[in-house]
Amino acid sequence: AGFPKCGTSTLVYTFEEHPETQMRATEYCDLGRDDRTDEEAMEHLDHMLQSEFNETKSGIKIGFKCPNGIRFIQNMKRIESQNPNAKILIGVRHPVRYFESYYNYRVVALNTDKKHKEGGAPSPYDLVGDRTVSWRGVFTESARYEEALMQMGKVKLNEYEETFLRDHEDFNLIPTSLQVFLYEVDQLADENEDRKKKLQTDMQQVLGLKEPIGNFGHRNVNANKGTFDNSINICDEKFRELRNILVRRGEKTSIWIRDKFIESSEVFVGGDRDYFLELISAWGKDPCSEVKKTQESSSEPKR
Repeated sequence: AGFPKCGTSTLVYTFEEHPETQMRATEYCDLGRDDRTDEEAMEHLDHMLQSEFNETKSGIKIGFKCPNGIRFIQNMKRIESQNPNAKILIGVRHPVRYFESYYNYRVVALNTDKKHKEGGAPSPYDLVGDRTVSWRGVFTESARYEEALMQMGKVKLNEYEETFLRDHEDFNLIPTSLQVFLYEVDQLADENEDRKKKLQTDMQQVLGLKEPIGNFGHRNVNANKGTFDNSINICDEKFRELRNILVRRGEKTSIWIRDKFIESSEVFVGGDRDYFLELISAWGKDPCSEVKKTQESSSEPKR
């Protein structure tokens, strides 16, 4: 669960390969639908589990992904009622890279999926704001992960946060005691073998698996279908102000996660905690500036 373009497909692939887990092949987000009563939603969930996992061997843990599962907090309430011991894996990502990846993901679908070919891709600047400017889920405010996470009731909210949840119809405070395993997406591709091993071991222990978790694979149905004219490189100079917007808000989000969310006893930070904190602290910096520095350094003549 968690947020789009934050490693959910990678984890599905990883757990499909694990001998003690079985994953639903496609997303399942129906639990978050508000046009169903709790009873109707649970009946639908039971039907899905029986039809797709009825031959699952005893002792095998089953799972499914819903990249927007936290934003629609009804998901958590209903999962908890079905299994109070369920674990929620949540990935987060640098807001600049998140926006670029999600936007380009939608562009790929626009160019390859007949269901989404009506109309063109809007300018990224048209997506600056809240859900009212959303294009198929893409808008800058969606990178403010704390707005979704605070719904879980894991931490004490201040007056501003309580007012935010009360005044926004898309959000609700529905406390859940489900344990959260939190990671930053760059941890999945960490080249430091010791840190990556710790992430894998932590995930194994939290999920109660006997066998180790192998290398994190990579698979996404739209990721490898090429680039298109309306894809963006967010490091282009014309997107500097867009990056500035995302970075300013990203810094506030990282501070909220650091100082509040991960202090909850029900939130487990996967892997090396210091590395996780290092990664989210970078959300207050333009990642394209770091790329430019690296490129300039590599292009300097050797002496």
